[in-house]
Amino acid sequence: MLTQLKRHYGGYCFNYYDPSAQVYCPWSINHFFAQMLEPDKEPEFGTYWLKQPQLKPKLQATAQAFEPELQNLIQRQPGYFVSRYLLSADARYIQLWQALNLGFISIKHIPEEGNSYGCPNLEMERSLKRIFELD
Repeated sequence: MLTQLKRHYGGYCFNYYDPSAQVYCPWSINHFFAQMLEPDKEPEFGTYWLKQPQLKPKLQATAQAFEPELQNLIQRQPGYFVSRYLLSADARYIQLWQALNLGFISIKHIPEEGNSYGCPNLEMERSLKRIFELD
């Protein structure tokens, strides 16, 4: 079960110095385990993150601002690298930062020339497919 939890809800990294420092999405983990309180119900690995009503418009707006990279990510090889950017104050970096903070992407690798980003887990991959209506 731990492997499945990590595949679905883990893999978020916000640490620019150590991409192995990863966390799980507490919202999704709590909703997953809440199912176990219901008798005779088998827990389901759902997409709980996108179901937050106050978050969905923000997720959609950021996804559309960062659309080419995110669509490329989920259509090509889900879970792999989005792109590389040098740290700067330009508009693309700010959009990248928003996508990172909202959990769309996670830091995957930190080479000298810039960071590589990718989908953190299956829940976010499925959420992005729904936002772009690719499911």
